[in-house]
Formats: sequence, C-alpha cells, structure tokens
Amino acid sequence: MDEITPLLNSEEVAKYLNVEVITVRRLVKNGKLAAYRIGSEYRFSKDDVETYLQHNYQPARGGFLEKLGIFKSDVPNVQLRRLTQRAKNVLTYAAEETRTLHHATLRCEHLLIALVREQDGMAGKVLEEQGITIESLRTLAQERLGLGREEAPDCLAIDPIVKQLIEQAVAQAKALSHDYIGTEHLLLALLANKDTSDLLKQTKLNAEAAQERIQQLLASI
Repeated sequence: MDEITPLLNSEEVAKYLNVEVITVRRLVKNGKLAAYRIGSEYRFSKDDVETYLQHNYQPARGGFLEKLGIFKSDVPNVQLRRLTQRAKNVLTYAAEETRTLHHATLRCEHLLIALVREQDGMAGKVLEEQGITIESLRTLAQERLGLGREEAPDCLAIDPIVKQLIEQAVAQAKALSHDYIGTEHLLLALLANKDTSDLLKQTKLNAEAAQERIQQLLASI
C-alpha cells in the first residue's frame, strides 16, 4: 500500500513560499494555487505547491546565477556586476550550504556560513578573529532551520531578508563611496539588519566590535 503524503496547511505553505498567509489565501482565490477545502481551512499537496513554483519562478538563464541555480528575479543583474569575486564566492558557498541541508531557500544562516568560508575576504577575517567557526555555524543553522526531508530543488529561492541584505550591502558600499560590493559590505548589512539580530545573538558575535574592525581594515587599505 502506498504511503499517503500528508497535506500542508496554509501556514506551512506560507513558510515554504516565504509569503504571508493572506497571500496564500489570495493565490487560492485567484485560482493560481490548487487547494482542498476542509471546513473553513485550506489544505495543499506538496506537488501542487511545487507546480505553482515551477510556473511562477523562472530560473536565471546564463551566467553566474544559472550556475548557482538561483532565481534571476531575486538578485538584479545591476547589483551582480558590482560584486567582487569574493562576494560572488560567498553566494556560491551560500547556495552550497543551502543544498547541503536540503533546503529550498537560501537564508541568512547559509549566508553567514559562506562569509566565514570565504577566508580571504574581509568579512571572513573579521568573523574568524571573533572565533566564529564554520562548524559552529553549521550546527546552529541545522538547529534553527532543520534538515530538509528531500534533496534541494534545482533552482533555489532567496529569503526576503537575504534580498534586503543584498540591497543594504549596496547602500553600505554607496555610503563608503565604494564602486564595488565586497564581503565587508555584506557583513555590514547583516550586522545592521534588525531581522538578523536573533541569529547574531546566538552566534555570540559582537556586532559593534565587528563593525569597528571593518572600518579599521578599510582605513588601512
């Protein structure tokens, strides 16, 4: 007898798609997302949710994003052109960490691990000085996000907070009159974002000291 796959509720689908519950309901009412009505609640099959993703997200065609398997709409090309090679390495490592944990969405936890992995980047050096290790961050990421039940999809989505971080990294670079976006700008954005404060607290990272250290390193260049 075949095993019956349990249906997802609205909250689970909202988390999977990185949207609000009200958005899930709106998608159902607009006929964009298939659902089963049980009483006053909706239930969804994972296959139907995956079908929605396949029809509504287009993977990048060509270049850096296609190699990573990240949706093109998540990272504007104008920003990609300004990324240093080390910053691109960070995105590559973050995608790898996402897939290692069988996740469908690249999140801040994956990005933080990637910043440490890029040891030649300024962010990696600053984090290493504070004793932040790849192993401890991987353990923390699994505690916070869990281990996915299935292999990660071919194309990864990017969490809205990570999108904000990329935008904020652009702002950090502009504030410093830099025409490039490096690992230091990504870390500065992560340190300044209120939505990542809980994550940073768990890593025991001293945000103020890290910001001061980055400023010192930039001044010495």
